[in-house]
Amino acid sequence: MANSSLAAYFQNKAQQQNFLISNTQQNTIHQLSELSDLLYLNKKIKNPPCYYLWGPVGRGKSWLLNTFFDGIPIKEKKRFHFHRFFKLLHQKIFQYAQYTNPTKEAIDDLLENSTLVCFDELHVHDIGDAMLITQLLKILFERNIAIIITSNYEPDSLLSNPLYHERFMPAITLLKKHMHIINIEGEIDFRTLPQKNKQGFTAGYYVYPATQEQRQALGIPNYTDKTQPIQLTNRQLYPTNYTNKQIIFNFENICEQETSTNDYLTLIEQFDDWIIDNVPLIKTTSLGAQQRFINLIDILYDQNKCLYLLSQYSLDQLLAEAAIGDMARTYSRLNQLQKC
Repeated sequence: MANSSLAAYFQNKAQQQNFLISNTQQNTIHQLSELSDLLYLNKKIKNPPCYYLWGPVGRGKSWLLNTFFDGIPIKEKKRFHFHRFFKLLHQKIFQYAQYTNPTKEAIDDLLENSTLVCFDELHVHDIGDAMLITQLLKILFERNIAIIITSNYEPDSLLSNPLYHERFMPAITLLKKHMHIINIEGEIDFRTLPQKNKQGFTAGYYVYPATQEQRQALGIPNYTDKTQPIQLTNRQLYPTNYTNKQIIFNFENICEQETSTNDYLTLIEQFDDWIIDNVPLIKTTSLGAQQRFINLIDILYDQNKCLYLLSQYSLDQLLAEAAIGDMARTYSRLNQLQKC
């Protein structure tokens, strides 16, 4: 795809979505064109250009990645959200446990013969996953696979916890050595702009202060602390109710319990509509609950599931003074919900 063709493709997609391409995004598209020209030739590329797009929430990083991925006319490509990728990776490592190098076998299985791999929203909090990321990057760069990664963090700020940061430095070094690091900056959070044709996640509602009248208007049942257990592969979770395509949780039963991203990813395969009720001031919850809340919203957003979130507090009040920096991304996403 020639430079002009890639730029025209992005411009066409932006117009279809009523989206204005910023100067920073335009410059990024120009840099991505080097990779698109090489991939378009459909030949094995030695040391292909790779890109690490980072910056504040809502600046269009995922849009750039997804539009580029969709516009490259090759079959040998994969796109993953990091939460989803690590669920699959852990499953595959277990599957290949009898092999000499289960991680390598698992990565081979997931990536197949890809020449382009895109990872959306890299954020590292778990030292176990951090070690796997290091192995993954080594394999990708050794195989001359073109990579695009998006993140809210510059490489040096990944896994900032001082207890673990030094152990993640080999991965950071690989990122900085092999990838073009591009800061997608800008003053506008595009997620705050009006959207047409809301569907999926943005068709949902942020319901405050969650009165009985609001619940009746939206067809949401009254709050209850009674639960209806649902069985996953190796554990039970405790929603207040679930039907064919809808599941309802109280915050304490989905975020204050020892739930995991794997649990959420399993549930979204069955349920398209989610209701999270009785969400307290986040600053009053445990660090674990805050991280689980961030992960849950990330997954619902990435998988475009409809969300109704109910709280006695406004969104600004709800997330004020949260202890985890990633809550800024959560705020940006929840702010896209309709208000009731």
